[in-house]
Amino acid sequence: MELTEELGKQLGQYLLSRKKLTPAQWEELLQRAAKDQRPLLDLLRHDSEASGADISRALAWIQGVPFVDLQEAELSPELVKLLDVAFVEKHQCLVVKKSNRGYVVAVPELN
Repeated sequence: MELTEELGKQLGQYLLSRKKLTPAQWEELLQRAAKDQRPLLDLLRHDSEASGADISRALAWIQGVPFVDLQEAELSPELVKLLDVAFVEKHQCLVVKKSNRGYVVAVPELN
């Protein structure tokens, strides 16, 4: 995923507001991304204290989609059965909960 400048700002604000990074750490990452011409998201994933779940949660919030941590989710057998096994294996997805707007489907982090 390529971060636009605006998305990068929102990501930084989210991570800073939740104390996943300090202002000094964020500034260092921004400077390194510019200097080394490395994607900011790559630096965040590999060279910061923010976890992959922190970053994914932030990106989901920015984009207005639910984030579900499958390690914490209580999966319902009834929901899991909604999708055919072959479909789940092919698309690597899983129905994790029902909401008032439909179903929340977990998919792997998109790159």
